[in-house]
Amino acid sequence: MNIDKHIALFQSSRIKENANATALIKSTLIDFKNKYLSFNYALNHLIEHFTNHENEHITNRSDLKFLYNVFDKGKRNFENGRSLLAIPLLLKPEFEKIEDLDILFDEYVCHLANRVSFTRANTKLIANSRLFEAMYIVDKFDGYEYLPKFDVRMFDYEPNYYELEKEVFDLAYPKSDIESKFESETEASNNESNILPGNNLFKFQGKHLDSMQNKIIFKAIKADYFHPNTSFEDYLNVFFKNPEEHQSTIYLA
Repeated sequence: MNIDKHIALFQSSRIKENANATALIKSTLIDFKNKYLSFNYALNHLIEHFTNHENEHITNRSDLKFLYNVFDKGKRNFENGRSLLAIPLLLKPEFEKIEDLDILFDEYVCHLANRVSFTRANTKLIANSRLFEAMYIVDKFDGYEYLPKFDVRMFDYEPNYYELEKEVFDLAYPKSDIESKFESETEASNNESNILPGNNLFKFQGKHLDSMQNKIIFKAIKADYFHPNTSFEDYLNVFFKNPEEHQSTIYLA
C-alpha cells in the first residue's frame, strides 16, 4: 500500500526538524558551558526559547490554531502505528474549509512537523534534565557507549537508558556519590519526593518521580493531556497522594 504523500512529507520533515532541535540543544549547552554559565541558567534559557517558539508559531495563528487540536486529538483515535492517518483524513479536510489562506497544505504540514519536533524536544529536555546536567558537568554530549551521537530522540527509544545514565553519572560525580546518585536512585527519589510508601499508585519509575512533580513539566504537558481548569495541586494529589487523603479530581483533555 502506497503511503499518503502528506504523511510522507510530515515524516521526512520530522527527521529534519528533530535534527534541528537536537543541534539547538547541543550547541546551546556547549556554548553556555564554554562561558562558565550554570546548567540551570542554560536549561531555563532553552525552555524559554522552546516556549516562545511554540507560542509564536504559525500553527498558533488565529485562523490556524484549531487545526493543531484537530491533529493532536484526532490522531489518538487511530490504531497504534496508524495515528498519522489523521493528517489526510481529519486535518486536510478541515484545512480546505478555511478561506483565503496564504499557505498551502504542504507548507502547513512542514510547519506542523517543526512544532511537534520542537515541543517534544523541550519535553524530553525537561524530563531528563538530571542526565543532561551530568553531561554538562563533564562537557561531553557524544561518544558514550550507549549514546555514540547525541540525539534528543534517544530519550523516546533508548532501551539502555539506565546503562547510559550510569555511564554518564560515573564520569560526572565522585565515586563516593554514586550510590546516592544512581545505584539507589529509586529509593532516593522516593525519599526526596513527597511520596510516602504505597502512594506511588501509578508506579512511576525512580528516574521519573522527581521530574513528574515538577511544575514546569506539569505546565508543558497540561495543554495536551489535561482539562484547562486542572490545577497543579489537584494533579499532585491525584497522581502522588493516597486517595483517602484528598478530594481532588482531574479530567483529561
